[in-house]
Amino acid sequence: MISDREGWKIWIGQEAYSVYEGMPIEIKFQSDYLNFIVGKDCEDWFVEHWGAITFNLRHLDVYKVRAATIELMDEEDVF
Repeated sequence: MISDREGWKIWIGQEAYSVYEGMPIEIKFQSDYLNFIVGKDCEDWFVEHWGAITFNLRHLDVYKVRAATIELMDEEDVF
């Protein structure tokens, strides 16, 4: 998952899918994947784990994520 001018994208091969508020994803930390929900506060994007742990996504970082294919949407489907 990477940031671009419009927001965050999940890339699978040559296809980019938009990340949206409320999207459930798993982010890889070391060798484990943890469940998160994506949120947005003004221009800042963040992820929340179990409603208690929250951290902002940094625009320069690349995150290894997993998402259910049913959750993946093209940009025109999100807006």
